[in-house]
Amino acid sequence: VNDAPDSVAEDTGNSSIPSFTYAEADQFAKEYQTFIGEYKVATANNDTQALKSLGPKLNDFQKRAVELSKRIPQEEAVAFQEFVSKMEMYLK
Repeated sequence: VNDAPDSVAEDTGNSSIPSFTYAEADQFAKEYQTFIGEYKVATANNDTQALKSLGPKLNDFQKRAVELSKRIPQEEAVAFQEFVSKMEMYLK
């Protein structure tokens, strides 16, 4: 039995993933949150192999975020942009 807390999820605010009614944005938020957790672990462990494979994924997520922000309904646009900005803070 693994009783260890999921500290990476806590560090990236896993419980605060916003829900979007726009399905594509909702799916993106979940995937991006998971990716950020993996990226943080690789960075913390100075895992150059993992970071090398995660680099192209980061570029893809950033491109997808830009494209999605053009299509997302206006009532969710601000929340989506805030989510993306919050996640990018974890990359610094």
